Amino acid sequence: MRVFDCYDFNIIDKVKFKDTAAYIENMLSELSVNYTDIGFRLYCGPVKKALTKYPEVKKYFCLENKDAPLAQAYSNENLTSFSENWKNGELFIDSSDRAVVKEIFSKIPRPFNFSFSTLIFSGINWYENSDTSVSFQYSSDVRFPSETWILGNTIIMKRDFDDGNKYNNVYLTIESTAKDTPKDTSDIIKKLEPYFGKPEFFQRKCFFSPEEDKRHKELTAKHNNRLEDIFNEMIEYKNEFSYNPDEPLIKNIADRRTLKKAFKNFDFEFEPSKGMLPGSNILKFTDSHNYKYSILFDRPLHGNRFGFDINIRGYNFSVYLSQKSFLVKEEGESAGIIAKLVEYCAKVRDTVAEEIYNDFGDTPNWYWQQ
Repeated sequence: MRVFDCYDFNIIDKVKFKDTAAYIENMLSELSVNYTDIGFRLYCGPVKKALTKYPEVKKYFCLENKDAPLAQAYSNENLTSFSENWKNGELFIDSSDRAVVKEIFSKIPRPFNFSFSTLIFSGINWYENSDTSVSFQYSSDVRFPSETWILGNTIIMKRDFDDGNKYNNVYLTIESTAKDTPKDTSDIIKKLEPYFGKPEFFQRKCFFSPEEDKRHKELTAKHNNRLEDIFNEMIEYKNEFSYNPDEPLIKNIADRRTLKKAFKNFDFEFEPSKGMLPGSNILKFTDSHNYKYSILFDRPLHGNRFGFDINIRGYNFSVYLSQKSFLVKEEGESAGIIAKLVEYCAKVRDTVAEEIYNDFGDTPNWYWQQ
């Protein structure tokens, strides 16, 4: 197993996107840190215009490969170093093309307004004798089955169409694998603070062998089905949908006060609401096996209904119940539905968690520590 610490930064107050590649290279130079490879992907933008200006990158032109990392179905023409053999490590450009690729990135969004732009600095020697190899892993979360993690000692600068002038996202990955407990990578982050500021998000990712990964996926599918079966046994559910714009809205449908009262016997806390859609509440708690639970209640702005789902995570699994939507027809009805959902969550905590433990074991404390 290899362990990676993943940090997200928004450096918009430090540098514009077009100047980010040079900014990162200057930072690495000042820190006496090197990288070995560069990979990139440009799509949903003026591909032909870029090829006219820089014909030497024609070798990187391709049509959309839906199996490639970070693929988007609505993007067809691409400039990318990710070949059809990307899972075998063919992610990077020829060293002779570095200057021209970085020049193209320095002209985004003008004159090349690519809506999606990704540049990867890989093989960074954060520590002496750092492993500069890259690993690839499909997400174990069934909600994002096509998501692929490119795991290695990397810095990834990334621009999405809706970032506007508020975001300049940089994603940092440091391998923290060690014999017993992973390394504390905060010493690296402290060195980067003058350049990147403080990270906005942290996640630790574990990479398993192909054999282990296959086994984990099979077991996860079993437990996903188990969550579904128990739900169907306990909850009378109809997948109803109704929306009449003239229908008066019913108050107190899955609101925070109602949820707090219903889950009073759970040792939980609410996810901070900042950045969440209005009407959404996430309840979080940790069980005796050190598994993290996220229970979502989602009240849309329109219509008298609410959604519910539950996700349980450990260092080697993510088990998930697909979202259910409940139509509420009268005042007070949602409280009875939520009471049944509380019973369901209690059974999941008390029975399914033990079944998950039999297959996956406890999750070590270091997995959640930053």
